[in-house]
Amino acid sequence: VGGRAEQVYWLEDNALRLRLEVHSDGTEFPASLGWHPWFRRELEGGATAALDFAAGLRYERDEEDIPTGKLTVP
Repeated sequence: VGGRAEQVYWLEDNALRLRLEVHSDGTEFPASLGWHPWFRRELEGGATAALDFAAGLRYERDEEDIPTGKLTVP
């Protein structure tokens, strides 16, 4: 099974943008990835942090939580 994971960071003036992807080199395989769900709630100076996430697509999963290969809109 061949594949790769890609993680890209963009640091902007007021935001950190992240992209995380998994790719297959031809053979289907079950995969799951993500970031640890802990983020600092208060920033230096007391400002409150905000998290905004919007997935464009996701893979439908079967009753065993395995991706079916069908893409759906969340």
